[in-house]
Amino acid sequence: MTRTQEQFIKAIRRAIDDEHGQWEISNGSLRGVGTIRGPIVRVSLRHSEHNVTTPETVRELKIWDEPTFSRHVFITVLPFSTGWTIILGVAHAPWGERRDSTITFKRAFEILANPASVFS
Repeated sequence: MTRTQEQFIKAIRRAIDDEHGQWEISNGSLRGVGTIRGPIVRVSLRHSEHNVTTPETVRELKIWDEPTFSRHVFITVLPFSTGWTIILGVAHAPWGERRDSTITFKRAFEILANPASVFS
């Protein structure tokens, strides 16, 4: 495991142990990851932002009738023998599709620290 990968695993652990509960593991496990002999496994994290006010135009068009909605950010680590790929998934609203893109470690660190930044 590279130094950046080790730092990223530590950052993930801090993010899911954060007292504010910004991130949770949505798929996979970190058990053993980052140890000398631990396996490198796929892991997905999810950040959810709840009680976002539904835009009036969306309600008028009857796309979403609820006054609020939740939006989600996903970070998925895909370890390959040639290196890791990090996927960012963003679901801006329940009436839209989730958009996925490959991101750098630098951007992944930024999003772990400030997940709401993907919505601006």
